[in-house]
Amino acid sequence: MSAVSKCQRSDMKWKAEEEKAKGWRFSEYFSLPIPQRLQIYFVYIDKSLFNSFFVLNFLYYITYSVSVYSSQFLSIYLSIYLSIYLSIYPASYQMLPAWRQFHILGAFFTFSLQRIHLYTVWKHQSRQRESKYVLDFFLSLFYLHSFTLISIHSVCLSIYLS
Repeated sequence: MSAVSKCQRSDMKWKAEEEKAKGWRFSEYFSLPIPQRLQIYFVYIDKSLFNSFFVLNFLYYITYSVSVYSSQFLSIYLSIYLSIYLSIYPASYQMLPAWRQFHILGAFFTFSLQRIHLYTVWKHQSRQRESKYVLDFFLSLFYLHSFTLISIHSVCLSIYLS
């Protein structure tokens, strides 16, 4: 089979999945079987998360600058706000080809590594601060959220691609 026909077949499959997803309604979501729910979550919501990742990646550097040169708490609250925004960002109702799912997982992994880097920087800087325990509490939650996010998305990825 030639490379052109493989691409055409892949494109036709992609278009068929797109057409099938157009009929999906939010009210039907909870009546669907769990694997299908995960698929809908992964296809619809992660499209938006992937798009918002680039904005968050840019804001990470702003947050890092604030944490180094100015108030640490401002950067923590900004980061927590961004995490919440990342979690509830509305879906854009477009499907993704399977290869793009790996890019999403890679993006979250990179974002998580950056947050771990922020955690270590803040932890080192907070050793001389009176508010060390409060800071450590927020950063621990932040750190835990990164790994939880990666775990959830790797499970969704394996179910979606199987």
